[in-house]
Amino acid sequence: MYRAQLKRVRRARQLVRSQRRQLLVLELDCLVGLTFHTLTQTLTVHLSPEAVVQVVEAVRADLRERQQVLKQQAATLKIEWQREQALKD
Repeated sequence: MYRAQLKRVRRARQLVRSQRRQLLVLELDCLVGLTFHTLTQTLTVHLSPEAVVQVVEAVRADLRERQQVLKQQAATLKIEWQREQALKD
């Protein structure tokens, strides 16, 4: 049980790291717009250079927070697994 959960958390952490690298590349390539998707519609919004800075900072902060939450989840899962192993012994 813990192994599967930890594997999912690790994959999610890898995805967040990848997204942070992609964000950096987009920022360096001069991000010019955002596309929002729903099940039935797509909307593309063109951004001014000032808005790009705000969007990038907001996304970066969200990814950083997500990475910290996942790191904490992984640590909690490891501690729970270790406790369970200690009780078995």
